[in-house]
Amino acid sequence: MIQELDKSRFWPKVVQVIPAEEYKVYAYFNDGSVRLFDVKPLIKPGTVFEPLLDKTVFKSKLAVINDTIAWDMGGQRDPRKCVDLDPFVIFEQPAVSDPLCNELWVAENIIDYKRDNVMTSAELREMEYLDKKATAEIAETMLKAGEPKDKIMQYTGLASEEIDKLNDAG
Repeated sequence: MIQELDKSRFWPKVVQVIPAEEYKVYAYFNDGSVRLFDVKPLIKPGTVFEPLLDKTVFKSKLAVINDTIAWDMGGQRDPRKCVDLDPFVIFEQPAVSDPLCNELWVAENIIDYKRDNVMTSAELREMEYLDKKATAEIAETMLKAGEPKDKIMQYTGLASEEIDKLNDAG
């Protein structure tokens, strides 16, 4: 972070945003600082912020648009169809430590992401099926190209017996 900024000439720009708990957002600025902004007081019924009451919308639509914290309500990064905040107001918040440097924070948010984006067992089975199918197709292509079995095992993670079955079937 730049320590001695000439605030009369510095224009704060948000370069990255990360949602936090309780309707807060970590904003990374062009001076290297990180600020934590509490959006909750702005989220009230009857305001442009009302859709953000839905935590899924709050997190999934969060973006950097117009060099500031924004929510891409139109889904096409159109600055006219977003809800954004004044970067100067965000920059007035005290600097905080980078949450991505905290391994516990990262682990907790991965768990939250997985919990919030749970797949049905059918979707999971379909994904596993497609993954196995793609792996088999890669192995078959490598077999046809004359690649050695050990290389195919290394690249695909398939066992020797699985490669032999593909080779016999092909």
